Amino acid sequence: MMETKQKISIPLPHEVIRNQISQALHEFSVLQLHVLKPENTSSIEVLILMKDPKEAETLRARKWIAKAAAAQVSIHIAYHHKAEFQLKCGNPFYQYYADPSAMVWMNEEVGVPLKTHPTKKAFKKKLNVFKEKFYHDHDLLMTEANKFHAGQRYAAAFQNYLTLFEHHVEYLENLYMGCNFFDRNLHTRLTQLIRYIPEIQKVFVMKNEHTFYLISKMEESVSEAEGGGESDIYSELSSAVKSAEAQLYKMVADKFSQFTHVIRFKKSHHK
Repeated sequence: MMETKQKISIPLPHEVIRNQISQALHEFSVLQLHVLKPENTSSIEVLILMKDPKEAETLRARKWIAKAAAAQVSIHIAYHHKAEFQLKCGNPFYQYYADPSAMVWMNEEVGVPLKTHPTKKAFKKKLNVFKEKFYHDHDLLMTEANKFHAGQRYAAAFQNYLTLFEHHVEYLENLYMGCNFFDRNLHTRLTQLIRYIPEIQKVFVMKNEHTFYLISKMEESVSEAEGGGESDIYSELSSAVKSAEAQLYKMVADKFSQFTHVIRFKKSHHK
């Protein structure tokens, strides 16, 4: 006779999403489940921390995860080793979402839950290093882009701006998703982020379901230069490129600021 697993109580008002999360806890090697209800908002944030990165990828691709966002339930899928590494690096994503007081379920096989920084002082030092790397690398890349622009090497300037976009996207992925997708192109990575940052659609006009017009034009310009030509579209697109870079940069800076205000340092005991 098949053993029936104990019913898991999940503090969510949405029955369908609650049942789907419960099913995921039974189907996958989930280690921890956290549910957060931010103040002054009707949205709910859920972190499902998993053991295996491949299982995390499988669950992240499920259609109901995307549909939950329409019901104002943001579901974040992460895996343990990445979370540990990101916490050491100072990524505020896990300090916030893996808050021990927000944990509503833990796999009985887990001896010790994911360890976040217990005090503001301990975390702030790591966070400052994480933030400074973002700003430092941004300044270096901007300096290079300006040099190429001044030297009228426009395709090289576009290439530098594409690198800047990738730099900003890396941090937006860290801050909104808790992981990176370096194996995917910039179009795919931005499309994934739209679920968490709808404003991206105002920054980049979509050429079709999978590509963005501005980025495609920049990539074409770089390819032409590699083939020995020099595109004449720089002046046409330069203001749009600079504007897009500035808006992505602000999104990262704003998210850093938001985390600074919402992260709480409080210990909680779990049975």
